[in-house]
Amino acid sequence: MKKKNDPRRIRYSLHGDIKIDTRSNAQAAPATGYAAIAVHTGGRVFSTHKDGSASWVCDTVMLSTAQAMVAELVATL
Repeated sequence: MKKKNDPRRIRYSLHGDIKIDTRSNAQAAPATGYAAIAVHTGGRVFSTHKDGSASWVCDTVMLSTAQAMVAELVATL
């Protein structure tokens, strides 16, 4: 079992520029919106929160995929 501070819990994102805690079970604040940004050849999806912060949701291979995901997520708000 991986412990809380075990470095094996941390993985690089699809694009390799941020690290993600793969075993995090923390509840994120409710999303007030979603945003897509370009990262290398793909895209990244973030949820935005009332306090102005943003939480990573996922990485995609293409920016257009991230933008389509955001449009679909915004429609569910």
